[in-house]
Amino acid sequence: MRLEKMSRSAIFVGRLFLFLVCIFAVLLAVTWLYLSVQVQAMNGLVSAGEGGSSSLVARELGAKITDANQKIRLLSDLQNSRVPVVDVLKNLAMAVSPEIRFDSIQFDIKKKKVVLTGHASTREQLVAFQGKLEGCPLFSEIKSPVSNFIKSEDIDFNFSFSINQ
Repeated sequence: MRLEKMSRSAIFVGRLFLFLVCIFAVLLAVTWLYLSVQVQAMNGLVSAGEGGSSSLVARELGAKITDANQKIRLLSDLQNSRVPVVDVLKNLAMAVSPEIRFDSIQFDIKKKKVVLTGHASTREQLVAFQGKLEGCPLFSEIKSPVSNFIKSEDIDFNFSFSINQ
């Protein structure tokens, strides 16, 4: 009888052990399933993040290309407009003295006009510069406001003139 009691106890302990192993296996399977879903979700987020950064790079590159195209279009318009920009700059360089400084040169391609602003040390230098502009065959309709000649020194000036071709 004692052997039979021990045998039943061993069977009971074995079944209990088997039951606990089965519960542990089920918990392990549920945990594995949960973690695999989480890993797939994280991989999806990582790939979306990489795609987002590449689309950001693509947008930045597109903006740079658009800017470059605008600059090329401007240069092409200048070249096709047949306004002799180089000749204008060359004639202005020959007419200017070292005491005169240009602050801006604006070209109106459609009207073939130039607006020139700058600074002259004295009125005499500005009058001499205006005379050289008027003597240049490339320039016509030279307009100078009276305010250019009011001060005798330290003069901020502006001229506007048309370009002949």
